[in-house]
Amino acid sequence: MMDDAQEMASRLLANRLRRAIAAAGGPRRVARATGVSERTLQLYLASKADPKIGKLAVIAQACGVSLDWLAGLSERAAPAGAAPDEAGIGIEADPDTVQLAILNVAAAAGPGRWNERAEIVGRLPFSFDKLRRHGVDPARAHAIRAAGDSMWPTIADQALVLVDTGRRDIVEDAIYAFVVDDQARIKRIQRGLDGSLIFISDNAALYGPDRLARDRLDQLEVVGRVFWSERLF
Repeated sequence: MMDDAQEMASRLLANRLRRAIAAAGGPRRVARATGVSERTLQLYLASKADPKIGKLAVIAQACGVSLDWLAGLSERAAPAGAAPDEAGIGIEADPDTVQLAILNVAAAAGPGRWNERAEIVGRLPFSFDKLRRHGVDPARAHAIRAAGDSMWPTIADQALVLVDTGRRDIVEDAIYAFVVDDQARIKRIQRGLDGSLIFISDNAALYGPDRLARDRLDQLEVVGRVFWSERLF
């Protein structure tokens, strides 16, 4: 059984791992970069296992942060020789903010492929408190840029939206990022009485609903639930 000091150290490690991995694009991306399995990373994030120093060093390098900071031995997140703002999560600037990865994926009314290996093209500073209020794990939150006006006025053309990839279950009338027919889209999803799914645009005056028949549901990939949108107006 851990004493209080060990428990605090374990929580600090899990918190910093969560922030670093989220900023680096999430567990799947970090797993590919490090060779540490996604399942093992999830155990670290849940404080159910502590990484050996060798694995911690590999994770720190992949996330662009200092090993000492990740291990709780320093308050400087940037690696040695780097400017503070070069650290992946900018801990010195604001300890209550995580820099979520912006992926180069356009998803919405027009065509666009969802690609989990998409390059990170930027960072979106976002409050940890807001993520907690939305019930979102930072490691599961990704930013993508919407394209098209089908979800106006809720989501503007070219607005950044945040997607919780940990929530893929269909809840009535929620907004989702999903892939169907090799197109990435952002729509509300409702269940039809016949077992089909109905994709609904908020800009109903210009875009009618689309329906995915029950026998084609296996062609749907739900990326995650949209929980925040940038306001451009």
